[in-house]
Amino acid sequence: MYSVVSINNDEMTKNVELINLKTGTIDKCFDDSALVSDMNFDFINVGSEFNCKIKLFGNAVSNLQEKAILCKIVDKNIIVGTKKW
Repeated sequence: MYSVVSINNDEMTKNVELINLKTGTIDKCFDDSALVSDMNFDFINVGSEFNCKIKLFGNAVSNLQEKAILCKIVDKNIIVGTKKW
């Protein structure tokens, strides 16, 4: 479960900060659904709680690199993209 901490609206994109209620980590996401669809996430409000998946962009790498981000896998049964973690 995630709770919405803050929402910053740009012209076409929303920057959303979520707190993972299981781990306490803050995840920074963006919503650009208004650019590509009539269906969007206007129902999201600060303080709302959601059971959601967060899609990660990029490629999995086998070795740690200088600009790599180390992600913590909380639930190994979740499928992200094409890979089950």
